[in-house]
Amino acid sequence: MFHFKLLNKNEKTVALPVLQAKEGRKTLALENYLIRFFERELEVKLTRREMWRSVRFVASLFVLLLALSTGEPLLALPALALAAYAYRGVADITSRFTEKGGAR
Repeated sequence: MFHFKLLNKNEKTVALPVLQAKEGRKTLALENYLIRFFERELEVKLTRREMWRSVRFVASLFVLLLALSTGEPLLALPALALAAYAYRGVADITSRFTEKGGAR
C-alpha cells in the first residue's frame, strides 16, 4: 500500500510516494552537508553542480589510487584518464581556491 504526499511545483500538483519524498529529503540533507563541508574546507562558495563535480573528482582519485596499488600499470591508465576528465570539472573551483590564497 502506498501513501502519497502532494507537492506544488509551479502551480502543478505532483503526487509522490511518501518513501520517495523521504529519500528526496535525505538526499537534499546530504547535498547540503557536502556543500557546507567543501565550502568550509576550500573557503569557496559552491553550487550544487560544483559540489557533485568535486565528489566525482575525489572518487576518481580514489579509483586511481586503488588502480596504482594493484601494481598493474595498464589498470592505472583508464583510472588516470577518469581523474583527468573529472579534474576538468573542478579546475575552476581550484583556481578560485588558489586566488583566495590557497590553504590556511
